Amino acid sequence: MTKFTVTRRVPFSADQIYAIAVDVAAYKEFLPLMTGSTVRNRQKLPGGGESFDAALTIAYKKLNISETLTSRVE
Repeated sequence: MTKFTVTRRVPFSADQIYAIAVDVAAYKEFLPLMTGSTVRNRQKLPGGGESFDAALTIAYKKLNISETLTSRVE
């Protein structure tokens, strides 16, 4: 199996990157081909974390292709 590794330095703190990653509801504002995002069942976890179910809809309108991906995020 082919393996590919890349490292990039970014001018953001780990907390800033995490804040973007967990803001699933805002993905459609900055990700191309994203037509919708839904967050359900948000719950606080012991220790300060949280969990939720996320559904992301990605579409390529020129080919009339649309797919919804669902994940549990903790």
